[in-house]
Amino acid sequence: MQAINTRLKARPHSAPRAGQRFQAQLTLPIIKPKPAVCNHPSRGTPYRPRDSADIDPPTYYVMTSLAAHVLTGLGVTHELVTAGRLTGVLWGGAGLSVLYLLARLLGAGRLSSILACAVALATPGVWTYWTYVTPHASDLLVGAAVSWGVLSWYRGRAPSWLLVVCGGVPVLVKATDATIVAAMVLFLLLSAGWRGSGAETEPLRAPRRLLAGAGLIIAGTGGASALWLAVRAHYSLTSSSDFPQFDVSAFHLSWLINSIGTFTQSFQAALGLGVLITFWIYGSLVHYVSDRTQAQEDRTLALAAISVAMFGPWLYIVSSYVLIHQFVVIPVRYGLALLPLALALGARNLRGRVATAFAVTMVAVLVLVAFYKVA
Repeated sequence: MQAINTRLKARPHSAPRAGQRFQAQLTLPIIKPKPAVCNHPSRGTPYRPRDSADIDPPTYYVMTSLAAHVLTGLGVTHELVTAGRLTGVLWGGAGLSVLYLLARLLGAGRLSSILACAVALATPGVWTYWTYVTPHASDLLVGAAVSWGVLSWYRGRAPSWLLVVCGGVPVLVKATDATIVAAMVLFLLLSAGWRGSGAETEPLRAPRRLLAGAGLIIAGTGGASALWLAVRAHYSLTSSSDFPQFDVSAFHLSWLINSIGTFTQSFQAALGLGVLITFWIYGSLVHYVSDRTQAQEDRTLALAAISVAMFGPWLYIVSSYVLIHQFVVIPVRYGLALLPLALALGARNLRGRVATAFAVTMVAVLVLVAFYKVA
């Protein structure tokens, strides 16, 4: 498992030699790379795997390692990697719990909130990452927690410092969790510019307050990103020069066009029901945006979510080209942190006995088929 390769304390007086990148990484005795895995032909040259996880902060790996050692100490398993994979149950359970709270915060009923959690639980594009040691196992939790935190502040139920945390924590877990940060910043900006409903005259909806909130989130993200970049530079971790296969000399518009809607495809592997679930979840967002009778909060939140779902990949494509002159096809998993917000809004929009009965039937089939496939 190449993901178990992040260390915590560097050797102070040793410079990394060519072909020995792991020797200069963060050193934590309880998380060590396995040469047999790193030297596998599919990983590239010895000790230089092309898909090394050392680009990620150690936050997820340290927490997973600590939990894994508890499991091995209890005798659940004697293999550390297996124990690390078992912690996916904890990451998944925590993510589903906060997703339920988020849906309830938005006004979804108990049954609708449970259905949203069931969709996440039974979607291969989500639960697959709970079976591996990868920061993507925490995407659902991070996305739901950030959404819950920002919305709680928006409604006057949380302190302002929480926005800094909501901006900083995602990028200290996985850089691609910035997707949900972008959505929440856009939500506050849209809310600040909203006109015509009288909502801007309310103290909690005052444009100045909302713009300040967006600024706090951005400050948290920028500060956390700068901190991690400084750590990487200090310990001489990998740079873009280690991945020359992604170098490009010119920017192509086709990159942007081909990536539109990538983050809406999380349900594409949902065992034949992906189209129906996508229509339910993202159709709900379109409904919120187009229906002028909906509350301002619902409309701006849905508009922010669907905008990032459609055009979020551009954030990574443009930044990669501008900063390091590289291009990588953006995978669906880079948008997983946005999924909890979309699911919660979809649950909020589920009304009427017929629609609820159809959703219950669809999700029940999805869950049964998913568990049958796993078994």
